[in-house]
Amino acid sequence: MPPDLSAENLHTLLTELHLPASDHVVEGLASYLHQLLHWNRAINLTGLKDWQMIVRKLVLDSFYLADLFSELALPEAPCICDLGAGAGLPGIPLRLLFTHGDYQMIEIKEKRAVFLRNLLARLPLPRTQIVQADIADYAAKHPGCADLVLSRAFLPFPALALAAKPLLKAHAYLVVLSSHPFTAEAAPGWKAHKLLSYHAENKERWLWALTAEEAVQV
Repeated sequence: MPPDLSAENLHTLLTELHLPASDHVVEGLASYLHQLLHWNRAINLTGLKDWQMIVRKLVLDSFYLADLFSELALPEAPCICDLGAGAGLPGIPLRLLFTHGDYQMIEIKEKRAVFLRNLLARLPLPRTQIVQADIADYAAKHPGCADLVLSRAFLPFPALALAAKPLLKAHAYLVVLSSHPFTAEAAPGWKAHKLLSYHAENKERWLWALTAEEAVQV
């Protein structure tokens, strides 16, 4: 493991990025990064090999998602579905910051699901579950279960919207991590409820919190 991946160095990096750096967040994130880099040698969870770049390019999103979630009209204990949970991004760092409700990390690939289960055994997070399943099968068994669905680079938007919609309750949110600003043409049938932009490695990124248009009609 990288000798420079310490709580002190991680705290310094988070502070440099103007991100929350409580002891709870730093300790949990350090544990996650150690496990991610260890498992990455065997199952290629991410192409990035340097923990600082993982934080700067990937983990950063989780902090802004936590900010976004705090501004949405979610119930006190929302049900959140994370599609294609993969390497645990954005879900694992996000659950260190946003701990409300139930968080379902849905991943079809067995090796990645095993990694996530092993991770949660070492880093228990509140009401966070790993579900190894095909998204369509899960949605068929749990229609309208989610107050919010999100995904990172799992599917292009039209396919993501089709996969997510059966899971969403009325007036629920679909949260998209994008490298482009929202336009109505990019997301037909969806209304932008809240948009958030930020920079990662000098590139602008956006979070779209969308609701289906039929759910917001009066």
